[in-house]
Amino acid sequence: MVKVLIADNNFLSRTGLELLLGEIRGIELIPTVCGVFKNLIAQTKISHPHLIILNYDSFGLQIKELNDFLIRHPNTKIIIITDIKDKNFYQSLLDTSVWGYLLHECDKPEIIDCIHSVLFENKRFVCGKILAALTQEPEIQNSRAYAKSISCNGFVFSKRECDIIREIALGFSNKEIADRLNISIHTVATHRKKIMAKIGTNNSAGVVLFAVKNQLITGSYF
Repeated sequence: MVKVLIADNNFLSRTGLELLLGEIRGIELIPTVCGVFKNLIAQTKISHPHLIILNYDSFGLQIKELNDFLIRHPNTKIIIITDIKDKNFYQSLLDTSVWGYLLHECDKPEIIDCIHSVLFENKRFVCGKILAALTQEPEIQNSRAYAKSISCNGFVFSKRECDIIREIALGFSNKEIADRLNISIHTVATHRKKIMAKIGTNNSAGVVLFAVKNQLITGSYF
């Protein structure tokens, strides 16, 4: 059995997560944490959960506090649930060792998919709308109609694929990515091809931004 801890000050979302997790085999729910962040720290020390599902907004956390917590508990995976935020917030969050990124509006299948990916497959998971926020240009980001067209469906990816996606989204070339990540150009090219295949495009430059701007987000985007 794997131990899962819910950290959420919102009664309705906390109860919903408890019911959802109760349907997944192999999971043992340990006492839920609500209140202040120090309660989560204390419960983690006592229970040593394999996974924490954290309602980030309900605890009023700063990224640094979260990162310090993650450093102190390297064997505990965390899935973060937030409201939609700006690009800078998600870029900072992706610099931490969080495993899963969801929005409060994500539906049941995606939440379950995220939990399975993180907990049982050791793969990171990002909601499609979060990665869209990371790659949208201002005029796209301000379009409500466009925002509604973006699927919330997630993309399951390895840590290295996550790194490559972020570097591509920032516009770096294969050589620049290789230098920044200390890997070979061949490795970068291989990952780029796999990512392109997943999103269904043959555009090798700015692949993530291309996917967003051309509405390639169908079914399973990032």
